[in-house]
Order: sequence, then structure tokens, then C-alpha cells
Amino acid sequence: MTVCCPQHAGIAPSDFPAVYRGAVAFDADRLRAPEQPHLLLPKLTPDALLLCDNVLSHPAEVADYLALLATLPDFQHVIVPVGKGLSVAYRRR
Repeated sequence: MTVCCPQHAGIAPSDFPAVYRGAVAFDADRLRAPEQPHLLLPKLTPDALLLCDNVLSHPAEVADYLALLATLPDFQHVIVPVGKGLSVAYRRR
């Protein structure tokens, strides 16, 4: 499994590979995190992992992202209280 942090790799979500197997991490780009899954999810393989850091230290900035995760029926989601908080969402089809 490869972990990709699109904003650190300089990859716009629209330029993501057609099919991506791995995990996507949202870190520095918390404000745009809610819009990125809509662009990325169709390109991820059925077993996808979405990670978002700093969810406990910046709750207002990631509120929309976490609300979006709650609407995705194929994903299981948990917030792990390590560091500044790590959101882990897993889809397995």
C-alpha cells in the first residue's frame, strides 16, 4: 500500500492517477479536505484508506470533512486520539 499526501506531492485531486491503490492522507490542506474526496473516491480502488491529521487540534477546520465521512455508507470511520488526532476512514467492498 502506498500513502499519498496530494498537497505535499504537488498533485491536484483532479490530476490524481485514474486508479490509485493505497491511502490518501490530508494534512496541511485541512480547509480543502471536504471537497477532495469527491474528486478522489472515484479513482480509488475498492479498498481505500483516507487519513486526516490534526482533527482534534483543529476541529472547526475539519468539521465539514468529518461530516462528509459520516455520509459515506461504504466507509467505516474512527478518530484515533494520538498526537493531534487522526481520522481513519476505511472502505472495503
